[in-house]
Amino acid sequence: MDPTSSKQWLMGTDKFEGRMPHHESIQALWETKWKFPVSTKNNDRDGTETGTAAASGAGSSSSSAASSLSLSSGDFRHPAPIPTPTPTPSLSSSVPRPLPETVPSHFDFGGSGSSVVGDKIEDGDSVSTTSFETAGEASCSPTVSDTTDVETVRPNHPRDDATYLFSISSAKSQEEEEYSSLSPCTKSVYPFHDGLFEDFSPVFNSMIASNVPAGGLSPEYTRAFFPTAQKVEEEGDEAMKAGDKEKASDLYLRAACLLRIARFPYITAYPGISDPDKWEAWEWQKKVYMKAAGEWKEPVEEVDVPHVFAGDGDRDKIPIYVRVPAGLGTEKKKCPVVILMTGLDGYRPDNTARCDEFLARGWGSVTVEIPGTADCPANSADPEASERLWDSLLQWMEKDGRFKMSHVMVWGLSSGGYYAVRIAHTHKDKIRGSIGQGAGTHWFFDKDWLKYVDGHEYPFKASPPLAMKHGFTSVEDYLENAKKKFSLLDNGILQKPSTRLLMINGTLDGLMPIEDSMLLFEHGTPKEARFFSGALHMGYPMANSAVYPWMEAVMKGE
Repeated sequence: MDPTSSKQWLMGTDKFEGRMPHHESIQALWETKWKFPVSTKNNDRDGTETGTAAASGAGSSSSSAASSLSLSSGDFRHPAPIPTPTPTPSLSSSVPRPLPETVPSHFDFGGSGSSVVGDKIEDGDSVSTTSFETAGEASCSPTVSDTTDVETVRPNHPRDDATYLFSISSAKSQEEEEYSSLSPCTKSVYPFHDGLFEDFSPVFNSMIASNVPAGGLSPEYTRAFFPTAQKVEEEGDEAMKAGDKEKASDLYLRAACLLRIARFPYITAYPGISDPDKWEAWEWQKKVYMKAAGEWKEPVEEVDVPHVFAGDGDRDKIPIYVRVPAGLGTEKKKCPVVILMTGLDGYRPDNTARCDEFLARGWGSVTVEIPGTADCPANSADPEASERLWDSLLQWMEKDGRFKMSHVMVWGLSSGGYYAVRIAHTHKDKIRGSIGQGAGTHWFFDKDWLKYVDGHEYPFKASPPLAMKHGFTSVEDYLENAKKKFSLLDNGILQKPSTRLLMINGTLDGLMPIEDSMLLFEHGTPKEARFFSGALHMGYPMANSAVYPWMEAVMKGE
């Protein structure tokens, strides 16, 4: 399967050329992405659907640079798709749908948003190796009230022929109010999970008034969040002194959220600290997060795992977060466990809600960063460094004694999805099952894909942090050589047998192409998948309706 035979997949037609300018100001980032973007219905705080878990601890909540980074105009939003008569992708037809001549300029979200366009989305639907259909459209049923010429206004996503999000520049006041009420920041969903709009609005307004440089990389951008974070943390300290742990936890998580956005879009310490100001925000985020997480009923434990298989430039400690269910996680009562592999910008303190879901099911969690991000010690330039990393982690887990090693699952998020697919093949006898969500495995690393990735749904320019994450010193080198080093097809891994492997994504993912999930069905052992029509990166907001039931079945041996 070679989708690059289509110019539309390459985004190289005249219709797509020059259509992806980057954001030119902090004001554009705030007002067109994070303050007003729409549809987060049924969306958990980290951008995922709410599962069955109750909060496991007081105040518990969730998830999920190179100097040349700049803001992208790609949308950080989860649009409601417009129905289209064109067929959904299949193994025999994997080329994205063509761009329509017109796009809707307004959505009617139909009140509760409970209706479904297209096929009903069934929890836990999965498919076998030879054929599949994508899920029905998103759970918001949009109605087109008028149309606008595509050349006049359209989303900055060449693959989103079925989608269009409300344009703030032409909004009416009542529409602004409606869409603001559904925005990531006002709803405290990814990347603002744990946070409050009231904390962020003054920060962004101050940056706009001060003409802070665009791109999110200046010290002025990062440090603009510090005074508010300090104030909220101090309020948490006062609540803790007063004995109100729940209030203190909420305040500490709010401060951690401010520091998360301050350190965006990316940090790493390998081979050196990428940005000292953002690294300061990162260290502070971890510290204030643990003020909350260390006091929960099922607290987060920080562990530095010895990297006993380190080599080729790897460092010697693997920082992880561990949580175990109350009454389990002992030598006599070992617990099943999920290894949660984080992504490009969401790290250990950003995934509380997922870990709450695991705890509610009687599973422990081990949260770990992937090579080239945050505190991960692996040599980011060495594709095989991840195998050494997982060898050390799994050996430690076995020796630790709390985990039922016959029931180890892996869930990789976004860039972490690559490693979830990889470990499913390289360590198939060590893990029970693996989920690759929003995974780039082969075509993602293609130059003709990567050179357009900066204009899609990621709120910042994506190619410089992706290049640094993979150990390259320039975007140009990354574009030319990433596929040679990291493609799971070209290096033969996909031809190997694997453990049970579930692929999850949206069919219009503009970061990791859906073709990279479909590709796995043509190689190696049978796989399973759940694809969501019209959804963007990682298949949000519907994805977890399939993930958690699949995990439960695999843990039970079904």
